[in-house]
Amino acid sequence: MMMLVIIFAFILILESIKYFFISFAILLIILLATAYYMLNTVSGMRKTISLVNEYTDYSVSVETIKGGLLGKTEFENFRIAGEGINVASKHLLLDWQFFNLFKKELIVESIVVDDTTVVLPTSQEKPDTNATGAIVLDDIELPINFHLKDVQVNNPVIKAIRVIMISLSKKYSSLHIMKAKVILCILCLLIALILI
Repeated sequence: MMMLVIIFAFILILESIKYFFISFAILLIILLATAYYMLNTVSGMRKTISLVNEYTDYSVSVETIKGGLLGKTEFENFRIAGEGINVASKHLLLDWQFFNLFKKELIVESIVVDDTTVVLPTSQEKPDTNATGAIVLDDIELPINFHLKDVQVNNPVIKAIRVIMISLSKKYSSLHIMKAKVILCILCLLIALILI
């Protein structure tokens, strides 16, 4: 009789474990499907943007979205504004390799930004400069390897109260700005937006 009770209890435990793993698998599938929807469909990205607007101090708006954030994405009339940042762009193309994040690598194939306006925040603090007048950046250590293969900035407009040095080179299609911390901040916010 005691042996039957032990066997019955063992069978109940096995059934409970089986239902636990089935429930866990269903929950994992739902979570992955939701993440795919939020990051790789246009309606999901619009929902993600509305959640960012609702739960953060930043305002993000996009008129047209093509593609998905897990690969090549195009934004038309992209705007992000908040404390310390105000960027508007008529066209933004982001082509990156999402799945390399699991290897601790952020590989950005290309970023193309057209007709962008950046409004820099005014600051009363005086930046550290070296003999050339460039701002000295502290060493930046990221927990991932960052590879940026191609950046194109076309027709930029930078607005600030104080004067900053800008050098545009058509030969290399690059933008050299002495306020690199602002550009790094914008890039970090875009990456954070992508990973939300």
